[in-house]
Amino acid sequence: MLTETGIVTAVKQHENKYGVVVNKEWYGGFGQCPVQKGDKVKIDYKLNGKYKNIRSIEKTENGELKSDRVEESISQRSDPVVDDIHLQVCLKAAAQILTGTKTPATEVAKYTKELLKELWG
Repeated sequence: MLTETGIVTAVKQHENKYGVVVNKEWYGGFGQCPVQKGDKVKIDYKLNGKYKNIRSIEKTENGELKSDRVEESISQRSDPVVDDIHLQVCLKAAAQILTGTKTPATEVAKYTKELLKELWG
């Protein structure tokens, strides 16, 4: 399970589900939203494709440093099959974006690494 801490900057409540924005990322949960905009929270979530499904969310006073959170989430997500799929998606995206340009292979590789890092840490 992955963890995120931060301040809630937006809340959207639907009939039986809700979404919250923490650190410019949307997280979704089911039921009534237990937090409000401006609350410091800790979210435990699970990746489901491109979605971040909330397993638990709680108000907190002490958040951890972002660098600690990033290192923790990367170590928890080390699945070689998923990593290969992410790399293939980034390669395909880079190729589609750069098709028709005379971009050298080294630039495509650099762009792919940046895209992979931005999308999946």
